[in-house]
Amino acid sequence: MAKQIVTEMATNLSLDTKSATAALKELTSVVKNSSAEARILENQYKASGEEISASKAKYEGLQHTLDAQKDKIDALKAGLENVNTSTAKGRDLQTYLNNELAKAERQYASYNGQIEKAKRAYELQESGITSLNKEIQQNIKETNAQIERLEAEGKTTEANKAKKDGLSRTLEKQSQL
Repeated sequence: MAKQIVTEMATNLSLDTKSATAALKELTSVVKNSSAEARILENQYKASGEEISASKAKYEGLQHTLDAQKDKIDALKAGLENVNTSTAKGRDLQTYLNNELAKAERQYASYNGQIEKAKRAYELQESGITSLNKEIQQNIKETNAQIERLEAEGKTTEANKAKKDGLSRTLEKQSQL
């Protein structure tokens, strides 16, 4: 199905600038819709507290967006191959398509960078490192609050004991990493 759309778009891209613009809008719309769907799904998972599922949705959504962007690039390349450059309109169309191809390839590279980042985030979430890191940060905050309270009350010995206990818990969590 996707290849049929790409072939049809490539044909439209090689006809004239007006057809090319319409075809590109349709291809760009597919990319944007894919990206929007992924963001919506990711936000739904985040709202329900499912961080791992949110990371996975972002990664998979970006993968679909990347595939759609690749289809757009393929259609532009196929359209460029079929442009009649013997006329002024053909040369104008070729320039237009080359510019659009350059934009599409830059966007593809950007999506590639985003997908690598999302993949690392998902892998960290799945391995549990992120949740352990959050627990460590929470432990440090709680320990610091307890130490400040004890020191404000003038209980230096208890504050030092709380500090020691907090550091022990932090060290224990870090060893789980």
